[in-house]
Amino acid sequence: MVKVRSGLVSNSSTSSFIVSAAGEDALRVTVTLQVDLRDYLGDGAIVRSLAELDEWVDDHCWDDAKGEAWYQRAVAALAEGRIVVCGELGYHGDAFEQESHRRGLRELLEGSGVEVVRFDGD
Repeated sequence: MVKVRSGLVSNSSTSSFIVSAAGEDALRVTVTLQVDLRDYLGDGAIVRSLAELDEWVDDHCWDDAKGEAWYQRAVAALAEGRIVVCGELGYHGDAFEQESHRRGLRELLEGSGVEVVRFDGD
């Protein structure tokens, strides 16, 4: 017999669930998640100017980062009036983070209006 605790479960890293479906094939579902990328800043920043970008790069990146293609794409985005978000996605985090590493951030953000400048997981 399976025992189910109702109410708040403390000190738990999982949540139990019970569902019903027409069959096992129906258990593969498609879900749509709305995420706010500002929630994934970590030690990152929202950059609005070249000076802010340079400051962030100097503080967080390797010495030759300004010679990298992603830096040039970030500079071009700023010149177009866009903002640049420097964030981080964990490998064992929430569903969005895990799916970004499984499928790639570019694929997840396709059609959203948000352009990937650089992603280590690709």
